[in-house]
Amino acid sequence: MRYPIDLPMKLLVGAFLIPNFLTAAVLSGTIQDAKKNPLDGAVVTVWDPATGKGLKSSSVAGQYSISGIQEGNYLLKAEKTGMASLLGAVQIKAGSPHELNLLLADDSGDAPLVKGLAPLRVPVQPPNPPPAANRFRQARLIHKVNPTYPASAKHAGISGTVDIATTMRVDGTLDDLVVLAAPNSELALSALVAVQEWLYTPTLLDGRPVEVDFEIHVKFARSHARLSAYRIFSVGGGPGVTTLPVVGRPE
Repeated sequence: MRYPIDLPMKLLVGAFLIPNFLTAAVLSGTIQDAKKNPLDGAVVTVWDPATGKGLKSSSVAGQYSISGIQEGNYLLKAEKTGMASLLGAVQIKAGSPHELNLLLADDSGDAPLVKGLAPLRVPVQPPNPPPAANRFRQARLIHKVNPTYPASAKHAGISGTVDIATTMRVDGTLDDLVVLAAPNSELALSALVAVQEWLYTPTLLDGRPVEVDFEIHVKFARSHARLSAYRIFSVGGGPGVTTLPVVGRPE
């Protein structure tokens, strides 16, 4: 499967929007540079990886908004002259607004060719007392889709690791994926499409499901593509968020 990067200016909107207009959602948020300065004229595009149909919007005063999106999993691209292209993926729920605050990295002209910064999250007060290890049950990967190694990248000898920041929702699904670094866009998109389908048992804190921010590393090594490792770096849910030094691999 190929994932279009340079989408046409006139996007195919009809089948994407009109049939279920009342259940359509809005994707919006801030878009800033690494120093948290708002960016104007940044173009944010979302599209269905199966059909290539999508929508785009340009930021104004560091804000973007895309309306009329139907429920489903979508790929996302944010770009601005002088900035590195950001690739990601989002999970849209019917009729629910979705906020994703983006940070674009400077384009240094050096590898990696695709890079980004983890999305901005609203800071909250850590729980008191901080959770101890015996109060925390780590999530377990129960459904995994292996990424496809794009033929063009393999034939060109392009390999390497795609680093992805993501949020695990309380139901164990992954959302708000952003590629932190990747050798090229094809490998990045292939990893995003696969990883977005993964499912975990919920992370539990004091017996209740909580959201978790963590990183996934997918390695493309010419002959195969596989999960290399992952590291949970923050756990939140309800009134608090905290950091736990948990390292592991899916079972």
